[in-house]
Amino acid sequence: MTMSLALDALLSPPEQQAFHQHLASCAQCRSRWLTWQQLDRMLMAAPLVGPAPGFVARVDQRLRRRQASRERLLGGLVLIGGTLLVWTLVVLSAAVAVALWLATNPTAQLHLAELLGFVGQLVALAVGNLLALRSGLAASAAAPLVTLFLSVLLVALAFLWLRLIPPRQTPSNS
Repeated sequence: MTMSLALDALLSPPEQQAFHQHLASCAQCRSRWLTWQQLDRMLMAAPLVGPAPGFVARVDQRLRRRQASRERLLGGLVLIGGTLLVWTLVVLSAAVAVALWLATNPTAQLHLAELLGFVGQLVALAVGNLLALRSGLAASAAAPLVTLFLSVLLVALAFLWLRLIPPRQTPSNS
């Protein structure tokens, strides 16, 4: 530490005098001091090398892209959180409205039972259609030509989907 301060001329006069007295009496420290001085002269003689042209602009561009990405992520999270909050409020207000409707309307229970029966039939119909679709796909998947056609169709749809996504901007090497 003292040698580093001495190289930078940061020792006070009493510290500098004590340092030189120690060097006069200690061969090991004197050898080390000569090595430090030689290294200091070599470093001072070496030319300063700056960053490559355009380095700062590329780093700045990367930082801006990263910041924009974080802002998009935060915006997405805010959008999702806001949407969940709105839907929660809608469901809660619908539940309060149904509770008030049941409390104030004597025939409300009958209407509610009819509504729930209709919803049950709708769900049963949707599940039946999904099961039929699954059975149809399983039966057609046994035929190799149908499987090949579906595979080609899926690859074509994936290609179209990728064409809709704009290409990423790559940083220029200037």
